[in-house]
Amino acid sequence: RPRRGMGAGHNKPDFSECDLNGDGKIVEKEFNEARSKRRSERARQGYRMKHMDSAPSFKDIDTNADGAIS
Repeated sequence: RPRRGMGAGHNKPDFSECDLNGDGKIVEKEFNEARSKRRSERARQGYRMKHMDSAPSFKDIDTNADGAIS
């Protein structure tokens, strides 16, 4: 059994971690700010930053192109 935080699909941020103003939706600015903060924190903790170049963009996740993730 993999340790907590190991392997594909683990350590992904919760919606609430990216919804910085708590309005129930994530706009691109919040998404980018939360992602940058998370990467900085994980780097400071000594985690390897694997697959950063293949991480989905905001536009990849906003599949209906309404400018928000809900």
